[in-house]
Amino acid sequence: MEEKLSKFSETLDKISTTLDDHSVRITAAEQRVSDVEDEVTGLGKRLAEAEKKIVSLVNCVDDLENRSRRDNIRIINLKEGTEGTNPIQFFETWLPSVLGLDKRPSAGTRIKMDRAHRSLGSLQGARPRPVIIKLHNSRDKQRIMAAVKAAPVLEHDGERITINQDLSSAVREKRRAFNAVCRGLIDKGIRFNMRFPATLTLTHQGVTHKFSSPKEAEAFVQALV
Repeated sequence: MEEKLSKFSETLDKISTTLDDHSVRITAAEQRVSDVEDEVTGLGKRLAEAEKKIVSLVNCVDDLENRSRRDNIRIINLKEGTEGTNPIQFFETWLPSVLGLDKRPSAGTRIKMDRAHRSLGSLQGARPRPVIIKLHNSRDKQRIMAAVKAAPVLEHDGERITINQDLSSAVREKRRAFNAVCRGLIDKGIRFNMRFPATLTLTHQGVTHKFSSPKEAEAFVQALV
């Protein structure tokens, strides 16, 4: 009996030792997990702060890019090669002609340009690459955009072209999200304009409405009778 109890006691001692060892390991593991959790919490705060800074920097860069483009215009759907080997010389003559500015002597016909080139992109595309023109004088851009607004349709070699402000890709993407809404407004005969960077403005029944969200604008248009 004593021999059996002795063996049983030894077994209990081994189990106790093993449990003590496991307890030490579990305590150490818990401490490591706690340390990791604390570190992750700190990293989460730093990540949130970094994300805010990134958003702020992206907005600043986009603002600077658009400021650098404020004297630029973008010509869409002009056939490749139309400008020849001297784009500036071509567009200084072509723009006043296509916009009818050469018929307004009092306004002056000379439009001075610093640069004129096609945007980057593949020549194999279905549509011509846009032409980007850097104007020398801000007043020339105002004259051009006023003439574009007054002209119902602009064409060259049988193709319809459009002349817009040259904006950053981020702003163009935001404005593109309003395309369906703009088509709905055109169908309803409601005039509108797009304010920088991407705010749809319209006047309905004497009340001016502004939308920075395409969904809100679409819901408003759909509710119109």
